[in-house]
Amino acid sequence: VLTGALVGGPSGRDSYKDVRSDYQSNEVAMDYNAGFTGALAGLVHLLPDAAAQ
Repeated sequence: VLTGALVGGPSGRDSYKDVRSDYQSNEVAMDYNAGFTGALAGLVHLLPDAAAQ
């Protein structure tokens, strides 16, 4: 179990089932999480003293 990761999300018809065996809808991938990674990198760059605490 991976806690805190973003999954693929709803289908084209805006339906989503949280079923672990449905890997196509519930897969975790880097492109889903890239926005958060980029935002965190920006914050660390802009606020280096806050990242050290």
